[in-house]
Amino acid sequence: MSVELNAAKRLARLGARVFGGVVRKTTPQDYKVVKLFAQRPWQRDLPNWYPPIQQYNTLLLRLRHLGLYVDEHLDFQDAMDTQRRARGKAPTKKGEGKRATKKGGKKK
Repeated sequence: MSVELNAAKRLARLGARVFGGVVRKTTPQDYKVVKLFAQRPWQRDLPNWYPPIQQYNTLLLRLRHLGLYVDEHLDFQDAMDTQRRARGKAPTKKGEGKRATKKGGKKK
């Protein structure tokens, strides 16, 4: 007899798990918590959590091009690129590397 009761309890618990019910016995006070967790959170209705970084970057690059914003890191990178080009250390254009010059490839 007790085996049948245990099997019925197990089936009831399994059915509650599968179909989203409460697995254990709960009091009405505890069931309020179940209802709260069953509701959809209001934070998901917020439009977007992260700022539009791409738009900020393009805006800052445009302002830098116009001279209204100074980005010291980009200025330093530009200065280093010009120095490398002046020393002849800049990367070659596509088709003008060592392999192309060895074969007598593209010459302008």
